[in-house]
Amino acid sequence: MQFDKHSQSEPSESWSDAIDGRPRAKKKARPRSAASAMEPEQLAGLVRTIEGEIVPRLLIALRSRCLPGNVAAAPPRAASADDVSELVRLLIARGPVDAAAFVESVRLRGTPLNRICLDLLAPAARQLGTMWEREHCSFSDLSYALSGLHALLQEVSAAGRGEHEQAARE
Repeated sequence: MQFDKHSQSEPSESWSDAIDGRPRAKKKARPRSAASAMEPEQLAGLVRTIEGEIVPRLLIALRSRCLPGNVAAAPPRAASADDVSELVRLLIARGPVDAAAFVESVRLRGTPLNRICLDLLAPAARQLGTMWEREHCSFSDLSYALSGLHALLQEVSAAGRGEHEQAARE
């Protein structure tokens, strides 16, 4: 099969596939998201909005809910550049479930939620935007990854609310 990285359609069969007449296994189609129907400029604007508006607002909301007595004894551990690259790879290649498991593993290593937003999710959005601008990923890959990133932001926000509620009960 031949792939055109700029095409959003199904891969075309080669002439040898058409000659022998054998049916070919079809690849699983990724679920279509609203982002896949967007123009490239709109998608780039969405990346900028997530990075510049949504993530900072989530951080402000998380910080305002933290109680002063609940400061961790150890300094917060930031996610590394390798973590960001791995998250982006998972968002594109494996999907939001594997990406969420990876984010949870980063969190279990001692990275607080605000550092996950600042040091992992925001740089991942930037890296996805850069990959798109340099044509290192297709429009559908970018759409799929951004919908997964959006789901991760919702999970992190919900986890922050849950931690705040638990701290308030204690």
